Amino acid sequence: MTSCAVRSPEVPIDELLRRLQAGEPMLDCRLTCLDAWRANRATALVLNETRRWRELAVLVMQTGYTDDLTYFYLGRAAEGLGYREAAKTYYQISARLSAAGLACIKENPDLCNGQRLPGAAEARLAELTVPPPPPPPKAPPRRQQSHRQLPATTSRQANPVSVAPARTTAPAPTDTAVEPDASSKPTGPDFAAPPPVRR
Repeated sequence: MTSCAVRSPEVPIDELLRRLQAGEPMLDCRLTCLDAWRANRATALVLNETRRWRELAVLVMQTGYTDDLTYFYLGRAAEGLGYREAAKTYYQISARLSAAGLACIKENPDLCNGQRLPGAAEARLAELTVPPPPPPPKAPPRRQQSHRQLPATTSRQANPVSVAPARTTAPAPTDTAVEPDASSKPTGPDFAAPPPVRR
């Protein structure tokens, strides 16, 4: 392997991924890393198509070769891992390298792994630049929930309003004696009037 290709593998993978998340432009090797990149280019194609973003990023960074395709792959890996700002940085670098002539198509169109650069990088960059759509409003579910609770609330309020039916029975007799009317007292030879009550 070339000196450039063995330099990056000495960096721990966690550190490489930290640099990827930060969007650091870490590829700076050209001619001395070209053979290593050509040996790994087909693997990079498979990793990109199978969305194995972590492995793709590590492979490209450990190879160290710089052109518009390798930075495009870093952008794809960063985007796939959720590092949107880093992905935008790498897509911008890829487009600039295409304009500067450090392009895979300049050496051989087959070295671009089927990617049309800088168009592919610019398309991904445009999609990431558009703000994400706002989350859907949550008000309608709340209103539907309140409608479902309305009958239960009404029934709870109706319970205290119910009134017991009025009593129609005669009041219970009391212990107070009522002196019968004199006209209703029985009379006759067999009737004995009680003695008068002295107060």
